[in-house]
Amino acid sequence: MFRRIIVEDWERITALLGWFLFAFVFISSTVRAIRMPKEAVRRMENLPFERESHE
Repeated sequence: MFRRIIVEDWERITALLGWFLFAFVFISSTVRAIRMPKEAVRRMENLPFERESHE
């Protein structure tokens, strides 16, 4: 019913590289957000979500 999936070496490497890239981006953005100065956090809290329409 089920066939054994044969995975090549390059497929394993690309999957690992993709996972490491995702982990690096996630961890670096988390560290950047944690180390952000309080003034920058307050400025971003007050940013509007939508632009006001002048129509």
